[in-house]
Amino acid sequence: MGDCLRKGTIYKVSLSGGNQTKFLADAFVGAPYVLAFDWIGRNLFVGNRKASNFEVVKVDGEQDFRRVILSNDGTELGVARPKAMTLDPEAGMLYWLDEGGFGVNAKLGSVQMDGNNSQILLKDGVNYVESLTIDLFNKRLYWSQRSDAVIYSISAEGKDKKPIVSSGISKPIGLTVYNNKLYYLDPIFEVVQRVDLPDGVIL
Repeated sequence: MGDCLRKGTIYKVSLSGGNQTKFLADAFVGAPYVLAFDWIGRNLFVGNRKASNFEVVKVDGEQDFRRVILSNDGTELGVARPKAMTLDPEAGMLYWLDEGGFGVNAKLGSVQMDGNNSQILLKDGVNYVESLTIDLFNKRLYWSQRSDAVIYSISAEGKDKKPIVSSGISKPIGLTVYNNKLYYLDPIFEVVQRVDLPDGVIL
């Protein structure tokens, strides 16, 4: 996207195929960049890199509902340039990777899904971040960085940071966790890898 006056659009399409349609009649000011879906509350969360905020949008119902839950408020707890986002709807939490800027440090942050209690889980060593996911059963976050080509893990409270995969990877993206396995895409090596958790053994 261009400057903050440019507008971005989110589209929807049936999994069975068909034409794409606009998800909302009104566009987003700025550059919507990351999405996460709350399957319990039926809400779509949108991270915007130009407007420096998170919005929540109701996906069901005849009347559109959307509001900003967190923005750049001039403190280090605000939003700058969200790179990746994941949700824990059962705990009511949103987690995100922020590339920083506009007075906000690069960080791994958390906030309640209603926008309250924003926290910094980690900021030291958070550089050139790529992807983020959560292990809902074990309440651990996994994220990747292209600067040192490492996939890290940390508890949902921001404790016990440790590297999970640190060799044989170049640009790990597209992280997801399923059944005690971590999956990621490496477009440089052109592979999709599966990693055994919690020890990080590539299978």
